[in-house]
Amino acid sequence: GRDLLGSWEKLLTGDFEGVPMTNLYHIIIDTSTGDVRHTVLAGGAQLDHPKVHPHWEARPARYVFATMGRTSNGGDEDCTPAAPQRFACVDVQSGAVVDSWHAGSRRLVDEAVLIPKGGREDMSSERDLWLVAPVFDGASCTTTYVVLDGAHLSAGPLAEIPLPTHIPWALHGIWVPARHKDAQV
Repeated sequence: GRDLLGSWEKLLTGDFEGVPMTNLYHIIIDTSTGDVRHTVLAGGAQLDHPKVHPHWEARPARYVFATMGRTSNGGDEDCTPAAPQRFACVDVQSGAVVDSWHAGSRRLVDEAVLIPKGGREDMSSERDLWLVAPVFDGASCTTTYVVLDGAHLSAGPLAEIPLPTHIPWALHGIWVPARHKDAQV
């Protein structure tokens, strides 16, 4: 079938040709004048599934966490996306990737869930969180969940939990606090 991403059959074989690059934009809207300005962040790197610390949702945020494929835009010569194999933290103020973790060869990262470390009202740092996400290993056809420290992504997983079965790559996730464990999501 075809949709926004093109042919899923091709994607599942690792062929990303024809899939549009996904970039992270910082958009500023002046509500008094209607002016809109935008800036491409991270040098046009291929970023997807962007998220901010849950306590900063709908507020001005400095850091954005995302999955990353290409670390550059490829220019006019080659703008074919690559499979996402790392998690990145982008500083919106500088526009640069300030931290990242590479999952390894033939390992695909998927949408992360960001879990605040502190209490509900603790807003000491936007990077004070756990990044929890599935990682699909194409060589072994297995899935693990990794737990990364949002302040130190490059240090690698604090835990990597193997699952008894694989999760197909490209599913989405959400964090539901324990008090809502019976809620339908």
